[in-house]
Amino acid sequence: MKLARIPVVWLVGVVVMLCASALPELVPVARADERPSQPVNEATFDRIGQLRAKLGVDDEALVAMNVSQQQALDILTACRQWCETNSATCRQRELEVVHAQRALRETQRRIRVGPRDQEVIQSLRQRQADLDRARSSYDAYLGDSLGAAIDRLLTAEQRALRPVLAANPDERMPYRAMTLTDEQSRALKTAYRRYRHAIRKAAGAEARQQARQRLDASLERILTYEQQTFAQSWRENTASASARVQEAVHEALPVAVKPEEPRPPSS
Repeated sequence: MKLARIPVVWLVGVVVMLCASALPELVPVARADERPSQPVNEATFDRIGQLRAKLGVDDEALVAMNVSQQQALDILTACRQWCETNSATCRQRELEVVHAQRALRETQRRIRVGPRDQEVIQSLRQRQADLDRARSSYDAYLGDSLGAAIDRLLTAEQRALRPVLAANPDERMPYRAMTLTDEQSRALKTAYRRYRHAIRKAAGAEARQQARQRLDASLERILTYEQQTFAQSWRENTASASARVQEAVHEALPVAVKPEEPRPPSS
């Protein structure tokens, strides 16, 4: 029996479509003439800010990475375009996390308030697992799409720094950009607590200077040479990097200003 001959062009087309469907959606970086110029409303600006903080590319993090103004502009534009394109899907992933959190809290409340129910107690572990799974799914979704697009705009050194910044959003700079041991964290808290106490007790400029010198000596003992080098570089670059980042924010994320309501005529 003879087999029907299938055109090669048709086979190639099928293979290309199948391969394309298996690839994750990528976020293209817009050219300068394609970047959005329309202002964003405050809600969208805040939404983009939340995503940037989660991914370690908020203003403070961009300054810590010492990005160029072009890098900052490209990153902010990618964040804006991704948010505008994927807002519905992203919101659905977030709601899954919210629902899992509510289910866990309700289970904890029932256990705390009573009456004692062994079935409810046994479900606590499952509720926690559901929350962990929802969070992991959301983080992977962001990382595989927007996070990957951002990493393509960074140098190798900056890419290594971004997850550290994302993992420590509440830590003060420059320590937010460092992977500190528990011992270092405790020692830093103690050193700064003693410094603040000494400043409150200081009677003059000389006493305040001595307190600062003692703090600097403590930091030299606590931090590694590489960490001290980064801290020094961060201090030297902060002013210029902040100016570049702010300029990029104004260009990529201009916030729409609400028009002032007309005043009533004076009587």
